[in-house]
This record gives sequence, C-alpha cells and structure tokens, in this order.
Amino acid sequence: MLLWIQSQPLRVISIIFAGSSLAYYMLMTTLAIYLHSYLKLTVATVGTIIFGYVFISRLAKVILGPWFDRLSLRTSLTFSLSIAAAGFFLAATDNLIGILAPWCLCIAGIGISSVVLLTQSCIARQKQALLNEVHAPADYSFIYVLMHSSALVAPAIGFTIMRHFPGGLYWIIGGFYLLLLLFCRLFLPEPQLPPPATTNKAVITDFLTAFRKQHYCRFLLINSLLWMLYAQLFSTIPLYIREILGEKSNLTLFYMVEALTVMMLQHWVSTYINQHIQAYFHQVALVIFSLSFLLIYYAHSMVLILLAGCLFAFALMIFMPCSNAVNAAFAEPGRFATYFGLVSLSATLGDSLGSALGMTGFNLLLQSGMLRDYFLWLAGITVALAFLRRNPYNCLL
Repeated sequence: MLLWIQSQPLRVISIIFAGSSLAYYMLMTTLAIYLHSYLKLTVATVGTIIFGYVFISRLAKVILGPWFDRLSLRTSLTFSLSIAAAGFFLAATDNLIGILAPWCLCIAGIGISSVVLLTQSCIARQKQALLNEVHAPADYSFIYVLMHSSALVAPAIGFTIMRHFPGGLYWIIGGFYLLLLLFCRLFLPEPQLPPPATTNKAVITDFLTAFRKQHYCRFLLINSLLWMLYAQLFSTIPLYIREILGEKSNLTLFYMVEALTVMMLQHWVSTYINQHIQAYFHQVALVIFSLSFLLIYYAHSMVLILLAGCLFAFALMIFMPCSNAVNAAFAEPGRFATYFGLVSLSATLGDSLGSALGMTGFNLLLQSGMLRDYFLWLAGITVALAFLRRNPYNCLL
C-alpha cells in the first residue's frame, strides 16, 4: 500500500482503474439481460456475443503488451480509454447499425482489459525504479480491493439504469470513460522513470524471449491450474449449491461474503502472510482450495457454504497477488506489459478449461446420481496436486 501512496502516477491510475472496474461490472452484470430482454436477441446470439467479448478482450492484452512496452503510460492509457468510450458509444447506436451494435462491445472490451494490463505494468515499473526493492504481493493487493469494491456497488447502479433508462446504459458508460480520459490527460504526469524500452526488434522476439525461460513456462502452467480452480466459483459452485440446498440457497449472500472477505483482508494477507510463502504460494493456495471444496461437500446449510466462500476468497488472496509478483520478477526491465499479457493468456486458458471440464464432470455425476461426490473428488485431486508439486520455478523474489 505504501507504494501506492508514495507514487503520484499510481494514485492517479488507481482512480482510473477503480472507475474502469465499476464500468466493467456494470456491463457484465447487465449484459445478458440487456441483449436478451432489451435488444430481443436469441439466447444463442447472446452467448456468442459474450464469448466474443471475453475472447477478444483477453487476447488483446497479449497482442498489445509489447506495443504498450514501447509507449509511455499516459499515451497507452489515452488509447485504452478512448477505445473503451468509442466501443460503448457504437454499441449504444443499435437504432442506426442494428445487429452490429452489440458486437461493438468487443471494441470496448479491448480498452477495458488494457486498463488492467497497464495498471499491473505501472506497478511493476514503479517498483523497478526503487533500487534494491523486490516485487512483492502487497504491491498488487490494492488492485483486488478496488475490484471487489466495484463489484459490490456496480450491479445496483447498472440495474437501476436498466430499469429507468435501458437505452441509455451504454451512453452513460461511454460518457463515464470520457470523464476518465479527461482525468487521465489532466492529472496523470509522465512518470519520472527510465523511458519505455525502444527496440528495432520485431514484437515476436519479446514472446520468444519469454517462452525460452523454462521456469517461466512452468509458472504459466501452474497459474493456469489455479485459474481452473477459480473458474468453479462462477460455474459449478452456484449450480451445486442450488441443486443441493434448493430454496435454502442464497447465492447473492455467498458472493457478497466472498467479495467482502477480499475487501477487508486482502492487504493484511499480502503484507503479513504472502511475503513469507512466495516460494511455495501455489501449494498453500491448492490446500486452501481443497479445504473450501471439502466444506462445500459436507455442507447441508448456508453456514458451511459461507465458510467455504471465505476460504475460497482466502485462496484467491494468496495466489493472485503472488502470481503477479512472480510474473513481474520474471520480466526483463521495460517488458512488463508483455509478461502481464502472457500471464493473462494463461489465466484465460485455465479459466476456460476449468469451466469446460468442471461442467462436463458436473453433468456426468448429475446424470449418474452422484452429484454430491463432485466436490469430494475435486478436493482430493487438488490436495494431491499440492503435495506432489515442488517449487516449479526458481525465481528470486
């Protein structure tokens, strides 16, 4: 947290990141309902548009990473916020361009995801500027506090707009991004850091350099594995709770408890726990994930489910900031955006594969009448992986 207080660029970008996170959660919580109920699109079309949004926005982080490494933070943010605003304004003109309008959200997604990438890269650059300092999970913890704070507030704002002024939802979000753009241009100075790396080498060489590091590739695989477990939070866990508890289930309360746990404890966990377990954080996270799944298996009421949600949040508070710190430590100076783009790609692969495999296994056990065993099996596999794994990357932090 001290890094955020001392650095003026980080103070400014924290406001931009919080605003962008608020807009993102306003979009994602209302997206399916807006497309299906307001634009009258079919469920299949809605699913295709959402998939396109997620795929393009996450792929953009990988493609734009090397380019952002060659630009200043102010220029990069100006581009990202402009793209986000333009995408939302185009998406709002459904009466002019018809079915093409919702697809313009994919353009907005490029800008939104770029803000996240640039925030992570800015933290790493600021840390690099401090001599004899190492990348620490606590440097990245504030990101997740801001994200979960936005996630609590945004749905109420989004659905209020949907109720009273549905046609203006994307006009409002687009206008909000214009305000963030104006704020960026007025208050974000060029950081007093070494200029971004410039090179005549092709962009592809940045990726090849990263993939030549054997330990870094192992780290990306472990990161994908952890994101496969994270994917259960929005796929199999809500379905299981609804299936097992029925009317006694309260998914809204479950997600609120998970978000509040991160908001209240993230900085404390990163400061007093993560710094002592960085070399084997993945093992600790796997064990905690396993305990969370075991509690879900034994749950017959919402009490154990909520406790499982707290443990799940605790695992996230360990693995996400630690993963960012390890990734930054692997990166060459001036190549932080490239490496954060690659770690985002591994997260995307893990998230997608985790949802697909989880739903397949869930469906098989549901059809065979053995649904209750799903999280018992998952807990067993997860804890086995924790004890089988050693430090897969010898990275000094």
